[in-house]
Amino acid sequence: MIAVNRNLSIDVSLAGDNQGRNNVLLSLSGTTGPVICVSPEQARCLALELIDAVHKAEVRLSLDKSQATKSRPAGAVKNNILQLG
Repeated sequence: MIAVNRNLSIDVSLAGDNQGRNNVLLSLSGTTGPVICVSPEQARCLALELIDAVHKAEVRLSLDKSQATKSRPAGAVKNNILQLG
């Protein structure tokens, strides 16, 4: 289970259908039945897309932090305290 916030969670489970195939089910707390039912291959593609989006978000955050550091006034930063002079 993945807690999104205090009121919402996502449950990931595996279930077989009547033809013996496995499916990955994603369910939201408080709903009846799965929200998404995909094959293992589709689930893998979804996981890769999620990982790619997270990677892009982390790179963007890193670049934003880097640019914020470059825009500070002249001086040295030591232990997160700006030392001037």
